[in-house]
Amino acid sequence: MRPIEAVPVNHEGKTLIYLKDPLNLAVPLGISPAGYFILAHLDGQRDFIDIQEAYSKQFGNLLMSEELKAFVEMLDRNYYLASERFFAYQKSVVDEFRRLPTRAPAHMGGGYKENPLELKAQLDGYFIAPNGPGLPSEESRALPPKAIVAPHIDFHRGGPAYAWAYKPLVESGGADLYILLGTSHVSGETPFVLTPKDFATPLGMVETDKDFVSSRDRQGLCLKAARKMYRRSLRR
Repeated sequence: MRPIEAVPVNHEGKTLIYLKDPLNLAVPLGISPAGYFILAHLDGQRDFIDIQEAYSKQFGNLLMSEELKAFVEMLDRNYYLASERFFAYQKSVVDEFRRLPTRAPAHMGGGYKENPLELKAQLDGYFIAPNGPGLPSEESRALPPKAIVAPHIDFHRGGPAYAWAYKPLVESGGADLYILLGTSHVSGETPFVLTPKDFATPLGMVETDKDFVSSRDRQGLCLKAARKMYRRSLRR
C-alpha cells in the first residue's frame, strides 16, 4: 500500500472505511472493514498465504485466492498500490503539470465559484455577512500590513474570518511583491515548494515573480518571513 488516509464512515446503516489519497492521484473508495483488514496487511512483507492465514484467524472463515487477487487488482487499478502501474501514472501526471504554461485552479467550482461575477459576489458576501467586517472603504489609505495570518480553512466555513484578515490589505495601497505561505497536506522534499508558473484564477491571471522564485536568496527570505509571522501570532 501507498500512504493513504482511512476514515470510518456510516453508509446506510453500515460501517465503511473511506480511503483517500493525499496526493489526489487515486479515486476515493469505500471498502468494508474486512477489506480494510486485508489492505492493512499489504505491507510488502506478506504474501497471499500469509494474508489468507491472518484473515482466517480474524474472521473464522476462508478467504479464497480468487477473491484476494480480485481485491488487490481493484486497489492497483485505482492506483492505491505502490506498483509499476502507479509510478508510471504518477510520472505522467507530473510530466503533464510541468508542460502546462500556468498553474490551473485546484478548487474552482467547488470551494469557490467559477463564474467571475458569482465569485465576486461570493467574496463580497463574506464581508457583509452578519459576523463580517463590512465592505472595505474606498476612501481609506491605510498602510499595507506587513503580514496577514488567515485561517487555514474552507471558504464556506470561515469566509468572514478571511474578510477580517484581508480587509486592511484591500484598504491599503498594496505592495509590489506578496509572499504567500500555505500549508501543504503532502510533504515535499524541501521546506518550501515553489513554482515559476503564473496562477490562473476566475478573476484573471496572478503573475508569479519568476526572478524571486529563481533567486538563491528566496529560501532565506521565506524563512525570515515565516519566523516573523509566527512570532506575531504568538504575541497575539
